[in-house]
Amino acid sequence: MGQRGFTLVEVTVAAAIAVILICTSLALACGRPAAAAAGLAFDAEIASAQSLARSSGNGATLVIQPAAAGEVMRLYSGRPDANNALIAGTPDVTLDAHVSESTLGAPPFTIFFDSAGNASAMRGAVAQSTVLPSDPGCPANAASLQIRIADARAVHTRTVVCAQ
Repeated sequence: MGQRGFTLVEVTVAAAIAVILICTSLALACGRPAAAAAGLAFDAEIASAQSLARSSGNGATLVIQPAAAGEVMRLYSGRPDANNALIAGTPDVTLDAHVSESTLGAPPFTIFFDSAGNASAMRGAVAQSTVLPSDPGCPANAASLQIRIADARAVHTRTVVCAQ
């Protein structure tokens, strides 16, 4: 009786299975950094705000406020140019990371989108009853907002173009 060993195919399949199990275990153990997930949620909320701004006829308003373990984003249809002009949009989005803007600093701050989807911003949060006499423009006459999304492991930046 001859001794039988493993074939090259069997060894390759076993090694491939081991690599898949190790990679899956590491991915589950490490998880996605909160900043990466928050960055994706922020991108989706900006896209929703710009789409809503284009379709509403009166722009859109995105309020970012501090929360216990990150930030909360609240999207409104409309801009605060008259009493109760803001209409609640999508449900609030909670981010498990910290958000700041290079000039405005940490929340609360508000980003306004005109009907073309371009932004302006101000420090502080607006409510449905808030009325602003004019568009606040971009902070420090900048051409864009520089958003920083961070957790203990990573920092992600986003640029939101301001109204010209």
